Amino acid sequence: AGTARTNRGVPAACRQPDKAKLTPKQVKALKAREPEERVKVQVTDKEPHVLCVSYFDNGPVHMLSTIHSDAEFVIVKKRVWSATEKKKIDLDIPRLRIIDDYNRNMNNVDRFDQLSNYYSLNGMGWRDRKWWHPIFKGIVKGSCDNAYTLYKKKQFEIEKKANLAAVQALADLARASRAVADSPAGNTRRYALGLHFTQAPEL
Repeated sequence: AGTARTNRGVPAACRQPDKAKLTPKQVKALKAREPEERVKVQVTDKEPHVLCVSYFDNGPVHMLSTIHSDAEFVIVKKRVWSATEKKKIDLDIPRLRIIDDYNRNMNNVDRFDQLSNYYSLNGMGWRDRKWWHPIFKGIVKGSCDNAYTLYKKKQFEIEKKANLAAVQALADLARASRAVADSPAGNTRRYALGLHFTQAPEL
């Protein structure tokens, strides 16, 4: 799922009006409608099925997706400022699932692009003599980046378990040391070292 421009694959029946061509009164009237009334949906009838969803929020938003099948709304909580209560409160806001999934997972695309920029295969003496060379390099590079991401995730889980085991071992050792100190043998040792103090009598 991702955003799309109106001149890049968005059908005319799914396009929202241009905000720049609307008057403030028209924008206000359009935003006052119910969320379901501000949605336009189109889907291709051939494989692969591509869903086109447009929504007018603060402005027109156009989305294309191959993993969603309809324009379903979900309820999300958003912290907004309340003028009556003079503080931020959690407000239930309807949001399209396609937009919610995009907001949650768009960082993965940014991270993929970041790794592709850091560890690029270009400029390594490999000349693209054939048209399919860039495609092949992209597939190999994407596979390496995905493998590195999975390795880091698995390594983090292993280190997390090891840290938890170390903390648990230290806690068990502390409990065992305290149990020994509270035992009769431990009390005898404190008496021998002069570490036993009696409560002063009340005057």
